[in-house]
Amino acid sequence: MKKFTKPVFNQVKSNSTDQFHAIFEAQTLERGFGQTLGNSLRRILLSNIIGASAFAIKIKDVSHEFSTIKGVKEDVVNIILNVKNLNFKVDREIIEETEISVVKANFKSGVLKAKDLELPLGIEVANPEQVIAHVAKGNELSIEIFVRSSRGFLTFDENKLFIKNNETAISSNLQTGQVIAIDSNFSPIVNVTYEVKKVTSTIDSDEEKLIIDITTTGVLKPFETIAQAANILIAHLQVFEKLAPIEDPELIFEQKVESTLENKSLNLSILDLDLSVRSYNCLKRSGIETIKDLTLKTLDEVQDIKNLGKKSLKEIIDKMEENTLIFATKN
Repeated sequence: MKKFTKPVFNQVKSNSTDQFHAIFEAQTLERGFGQTLGNSLRRILLSNIIGASAFAIKIKDVSHEFSTIKGVKEDVVNIILNVKNLNFKVDREIIEETEISVVKANFKSGVLKAKDLELPLGIEVANPEQVIAHVAKGNELSIEIFVRSSRGFLTFDENKLFIKNNETAISSNLQTGQVIAIDSNFSPIVNVTYEVKKVTSTIDSDEEKLIIDITTTGVLKPFETIAQAANILIAHLQVFEKLAPIEDPELIFEQKVESTLENKSLNLSILDLDLSVRSYNCLKRSGIETIKDLTLKTLDEVQDIKNLGKKSLKEIIDKMEENTLIFATKN
């Protein structure tokens, strides 16, 4: 039986001035697999990556979304539109996935922007310059924004039902005003495109490569979103794999192809990654001394290193991405 060549997956473009856009490439693939993988990953990326979004707001003395506010240029409808453009980032080490967070502002005159909001621990805004409202001199705007995590897009009506079912969990410090449901776009993805190109085209071989272009809102980096999409796809496929599991996946693949990295010397010390002392010492104690040693480890193996915390793991992942390096894949 003819075996498949195991593809290499690499980030081939990363602009340091725009860390939320990257292009990835997977090659060499058998004919048809570029379209199969590209379409599957794109659909998951667009609809199923976990993100955070506002799902409701409460404004002092405002009872419905068609109100106007004294001394505020925008009416409530326009304020809602601005709030929907806020890109929230949630720290999962601090805030649980089902937890509701409240972002507040008690603003007096000027331009209220995202950076002026009072953020609870574990919440960040990826677009701090987003304008929320213009408040005239001598006036005040008190607002609470309710944030949670989910996937995809939820309508006003769906969020309204969620609010009704979770009234006790939605707490407010404002004595007057009504909690107003809004539409929520939880996806951290701005755009995903993919392209399939032929690598070889002969009588005996018709191979191709897959190129995926990802832009995010800034809440997640591109490599984080594609990793999440791949894990979702793998988890679903494992349901079918269990019907007749393969003992040795290498029986499917012809060989393990190692990544070739341009302008990178894998024999350099991990010191060249400019890691923190804690991260460096953890890797050193585990026997990882060179960049090559690190690339030969899977992400799970690095995660299991003794005393390596989540912050150190994130730092190592970030350094790998910055230097266009990839972890080994599971056999």
